[in-house]
Amino acid sequence: MTIAAEQRGGRKLAITRLRERRPLDGAAIDRFLARHQVPIVEGGTCTFCYRGDADAVQLIHRVVGLPDRLPLRRIAHTDLWYLVLELPDTSRVEYQLEVTAGGDVQRINDPLNPHRSHSPVGSSSVCFARGYVTPDWTVPDPESRRGELIEMPIASRALRRESRCRVYLPARFRTTTRYPLLVVHDGSDFLQYAAAKTVLDNLIHRLDVAETVVAFTDPGDRLIEYANSAAHARFITHELIPRLEAELPLIGQPSGRCLLGSSFGAVASLSAAYRYPDAIGSLVLMSGSFVFTDIGDEHDDDDDKHTMIQSAANGDFLVNALTPIAEFNERFGCDFSDEEYDTVGGMITAEIGHLPEVGEEATLGGFHFHVTKADARRVQQFAMRVHEA
Repeated sequence: MTIAAEQRGGRKLAITRLRERRPLDGAAIDRFLARHQVPIVEGGTCTFCYRGDADAVQLIHRVVGLPDRLPLRRIAHTDLWYLVLELPDTSRVEYQLEVTAGGDVQRINDPLNPHRSHSPVGSSSVCFARGYVTPDWTVPDPESRRGELIEMPIASRALRRESRCRVYLPARFRTTTRYPLLVVHDGSDFLQYAAAKTVLDNLIHRLDVAETVVAFTDPGDRLIEYANSAAHARFITHELIPRLEAELPLIGQPSGRCLLGSSFGAVASLSAAYRYPDAIGSLVLMSGSFVFTDIGDEHDDDDDKHTMIQSAANGDFLVNALTPIAEFNERFGCDFSDEEYDTVGGMITAEIGHLPEVGEEATLGGFHFHVTKADARRVQQFAMRVHEA
């Protein structure tokens, strides 16, 4: 996908013809927008438009190979902005517009485009390139037999909560057949936003995939349970899968078990399979959040910054939240369990019961922890004091 020229194959684009029109007044722009569906798709090019008084307008997208923000150009002496892109045939692009006016910056869906895509994080505008067709396996097919969704709540000791699980049984489900198992993280999102049940019904009916039992699971605190959590991995392999295999006719072998996840759900899937490689046979990882950009002071070149536990002048200790529990135990001669949580941060977060904020405190086994660094995604550092016996 590239930024396109404004003329292709000898025929001028609609936006080019508009720019050459005289007089180019508000009425001419009104007629132009009434005549064309925005974005305007002409062959392999797509013209994005915005109308309104602004200091700057940018297209926000995630097209590989292009900057995340692409500026729209304003047609002189008008309030119409535009950007021309080349898009591959049959492609589909989600986007928003960032409008700056008088120091105010707003990120909005395209007011000229009625097409929207919805997801767990909100909605966005959608552009369909030449030849795009909605895959027929994503819409209900009257010929496809319907599978069934059943509720299976699981009281989890590993997660210390009841976990909701909805289980998909294929239309021709029989107790005399052994089925493979697919575990889907963020299950409710896949059911609501990705039409997962419809997709399964269609693909199984068309023999594109084998008849499969699918467990749709949901997290509690997603940023904790899906962030390489030992507790979550134990839940999947020691509680969820054994319960499913005890109550349903499943293959019951690693080759018949697959974990699926998107973003942090992909991290959770990989983490569980890495911790228990003999339990999981395959993975489906979609846009995994494996790279973070919140690299702060603890990552600079000063050797002291790499020390997970540092002594403070007042006799306290500064403890990096990523300190492995085993390392903490070795340093202070204690025996905190690392079966459910790998790090001190995970252990303290579980004790507090939510993602800690700066200033919150907890006391465990003679150690008093005070949160000194945290952000919206994770706790980063504690000041720790050892209580005298």
